[in-house]
Amino acid sequence: PSLRSSDLGWRIFSGELPYRDVWDHKPPDILYLNALGLVLGRGSLWGVWLIELAALLLAALVGYQLIKKAFGKLPALLSVYIMLISLSYLLADGNYTTEYTLPLQFLCLWFVLKVDSTKRTFWLTYLIGLLSGLIFFTRQNAIGVGLAIGIFLLFEGVGIRAYKKSLVRIAGMLSGAFTIGIAISLYFFSQDALADLWDVAFRYNFLYTS
Repeated sequence: PSLRSSDLGWRIFSGELPYRDVWDHKPPDILYLNALGLVLGRGSLWGVWLIELAALLLAALVGYQLIKKAFGKLPALLSVYIMLISLSYLLADGNYTTEYTLPLQFLCLWFVLKVDSTKRTFWLTYLIGLLSGLIFFTRQNAIGVGLAIGIFLLFEGVGIRAYKKSLVRIAGMLSGAFTIGIAISLYFFSQDALADLWDVAFRYNFLYTS
């Protein structure tokens, strides 16, 4: 996965378009993250590794704050330490989609903690929706965190009979997620590659996993 994704990043870096000019079944976000890394590294893979490192450090930082808030400092330190040590075995040579979705998932959970303490509920849940959309277009099966948050916010509002608040929260999340989906779809549509994106990055994966 590391070599393949960076290879696609090179192709994008050279002006080609995923799915239309070159075949790959991964969603577009990781391919463009690799291209961005090559831009930052001026053609070197050091730029890709820098983005990987930043993503993992952000995941560790936000994860630590979340666990500390719930269970205390020591459990948070131990949990983050075990997570980082485990990743060194699970991710092998790196550049997996999991690395880039981890910080986004932790941020979603972080913002959920703040939903009840803000009057700007729609915009906070909109931000959660944006992050969930980015997660989906990086790794489709990592969307479970976003779905779980949506279900939680829905039933939390229903449980206290705050139906309007519940609808505002869900509307915010859906609006954020659709913003990402529409933006990516419009880009590939403008490049006459929307059908290719659907066929390769989604339809192929649905058929493969079934």
